[in-house]
Amino acid sequence: MKVQKVHILATCRKPELLPYTLLVFKTIRTGFPTADIFVTGNALDEDSYCAVADEVTKIGGRLENGPATIHHKWLESLCHFETNKFVISDTDMIYYQSVEDWEFDTALAGWRIPEWDDEFSKCYTRSRLHTSLLFIDPEKVREKIGEWIEGITHTPFTPFTNLFYPVVFPLKGKNYFHDTCSLLYHAIGGTAFTDKQLNSYFHANFGTISDIVLPNLSNGDEMAKERERILNNPEIGYGRWRESEEYFAARQIQRSTKPLQVPPITPENAKKAREWNISICKENQEAMQCNDLAFKFFHALDDFRDEREDGRPKMNDEQILEVFAVAAAFYNCPFYVKNREMLFPIMLNITNSWGDSIMWEQSPIKHRRTIANVLSAVGDEFYMAVAFLCGGWAHMRAISGKLRERDWISQHDSDGERV
Repeated sequence: MKVQKVHILATCRKPELLPYTLLVFKTIRTGFPTADIFVTGNALDEDSYCAVADEVTKIGGRLENGPATIHHKWLESLCHFETNKFVISDTDMIYYQSVEDWEFDTALAGWRIPEWDDEFSKCYTRSRLHTSLLFIDPEKVREKIGEWIEGITHTPFTPFTNLFYPVVFPLKGKNYFHDTCSLLYHAIGGTAFTDKQLNSYFHANFGTISDIVLPNLSNGDEMAKERERILNNPEIGYGRWRESEEYFAARQIQRSTKPLQVPPITPENAKKAREWNISICKENQEAMQCNDLAFKFFHALDDFRDEREDGRPKMNDEQILEVFAVAAAFYNCPFYVKNREMLFPIMLNITNSWGDSIMWEQSPIKHRRTIANVLSAVGDEFYMAVAFLCGGWAHMRAISGKLRERDWISQHDSDGERV
């Protein structure tokens, strides 16, 4: 079902920021070709109102200049009074393709921003679905908020906070910032946009408050010049969300773990691994034991990294200890010890290559992402070395292409994107 309604809050605090107030209207019909566009003026002065009104008229939207408000209060009111699904869009946006056909089963869907050390707020900023483009099912939002409230003991001594509002609070000597709807996301969850979906638009972060944010950033002058380039050449904003992802990744916060479970190896995966193991090792029992340990070790390392939230592993203490125990068993199993001179440099290469894959998997540079994609299955190099040791060159060659293709297909969609 197509999006029927899009809400935009048009704010212009200073005349020099007007370009960021008007930006979205240049491409909003690319993003939403048929949806009804409702624009609320945030106490716009006469000049700003006339400029916005001209743009809204061009796109066949509706404009009402309301009293002064702030984004989180405006958004909260929409969620309380709307009855059907809708979308909110910031004004500092550029759309490259239609997004109005996107469908989600959750109450919220948006660009998931991880927890990161924020130079502007000087706080640890908690994760959220960014409100620059947010798909909202208001009935589900209200239902989920009700469920959240029911999970709290109701007394005058246990008041709950407004989930829509931003808030800063201290914890163990550090300051934490929940931006708009961050608390809502943590309370009711939501769906993160895919890489392909993020390629559909560009968001000039904090465009309407850049005069406040940029002076507080160490690279503010450089960022201001780049934003001006994109304003003048909107097409170069395509895919630039990856640079934001790199920025967040470089500012991740590492702390202690949470006692949550990681997915175990499924019976189906275990069965397929067993079949491959027999084929690779030609039923050499010591080699099969070594491969079993390698498979478990690689899987545990993937979980250690992938099953994280806000930079922290979800593994509990026992699972983390098990990773080290599996590593010890792997590096000391009979087959590995007998063939250490050959297998040790291969493991070093696998570890280094996997590190490159992690480093570049969300790179803004396309060829680095391509390299990362190929290197994501670098663990296969170990199994091919075992195949050589168990059956020689011809046996390794017979295994190699099949193994690489199998792992590529299992980890990528038909367009070559990681799944």
